Amino acid sequence: MPGSQDQMLRMLAAQGEPIDQRALQEAMRIRPASVSELLSKLEEKGWIQRERDMEDRRRAKVSLTEAGAEKAAEAANDETKPENDLFAALTEEEQQTLHDLLLKLLESWK
Repeated sequence: MPGSQDQMLRMLAAQGEPIDQRALQEAMRIRPASVSELLSKLEEKGWIQRERDMEDRRRAKVSLTEAGAEKAAEAANDETKPENDLFAALTEEEQQTLHDLLLKLLESWK
């Protein structure tokens, strides 16, 4: 499953209740068109559902289906597997060195 779909499922699972599509877009920091496309793909797979907000019909509330909740749990479990860890090939010392170097680069860009 592509990373952004995985991320959205995990975010919806963490939310625990329907979330406004706009709030989801802001939380994920992606364009409205990208959110709509992503939600359409997830909806086609039966992992999410969108319902019109009864208070404001222009807005849609997004929630996980039962199948989506299962997929989100799988995604969370996959994330913790060592083979899926981007830094698994590095020792703890190497990871710390990389972390320090990246922070140094970020500071220099400010």
